[in-house]
Amino acid sequence: MLKRTKLFFLATALLAGIAVQTAGAADKKTANVIAKVNGKTLTKSDFSIFVTMRAGNHQLSQLQLQRLLAEYINRELIYQEALKKGYDKIPEVIATIDNQRRNVVAGYTVRKLVSQPLSEQDLRKVYQQKMSRSTREYKASHILVKSEKEANNIIKLLNKGADFSQLAKQKSIDASSKNGGNLGWFAANQMIPSFQKAVTQLKPGSYSRKPFKSRYGWHIIRLVSTREVPPPPFDTVKEKIRAQLQNEILSRHLNELRKNSKIKIYR
Repeated sequence: MLKRTKLFFLATALLAGIAVQTAGAADKKTANVIAKVNGKTLTKSDFSIFVTMRAGNHQLSQLQLQRLLAEYINRELIYQEALKKGYDKIPEVIATIDNQRRNVVAGYTVRKLVSQPLSEQDLRKVYQQKMSRSTREYKASHILVKSEKEANNIIKLLNKGADFSQLAKQKSIDASSKNGGNLGWFAANQMIPSFQKAVTQLKPGSYSRKPFKSRYGWHIIRLVSTREVPPPPFDTVKEKIRAQLQNEILSRHLNELRKNSKIKIYR
């Protein structure tokens, strides 16, 4: 609503000159009128919504606004023609309008739901619980192959002194093979559980003595190094936390709606 209100006042200010040229001094009855097309009144408030849909919250020049007004009037002309031809009665059009109406109404409801104010205290509480501590990151390489037997054969080669990165280039089916299996830095929780468990049990410079399986295949990991990463300052993650809390509010609301509704899916 804030964006729409801002654009409404912007549109009103920029169109003041146009209104004076085309309609003269407006009285109270026509203060919100921006144009009439074949007797149909078009309002500034409706045009403001059109501008929001077309331009978002971007600053607009008077020339840009004039072009949008021309487009707005053109749309009305085509719409009136469509009504005359009865296109609004076509089942496909009716279904599309109904679907768009549901999207708009549901979207408005979601915005109202997640727009409830969240205090600084609410945001800092989540920050203290989830983001205020340093985290450990791992730098590792891996080799991914299709079978356990092949993975064990690679481990035998490593035990004999073979170079991990060269074997990754030659044997790994993962996209990282071209970089010698290098995965860069990552937090353990960014990886699948089996990978997370394996990498946290290694010491820097060591590699998996036993391969482990995932849905991608069989893995062998070499841990290169670890580091401690300080927590991000609160101000840099405040809006991220706000978005997370808004998503949680929406998720809880949807779960409650589902819980109290009768839903039957036909397949």
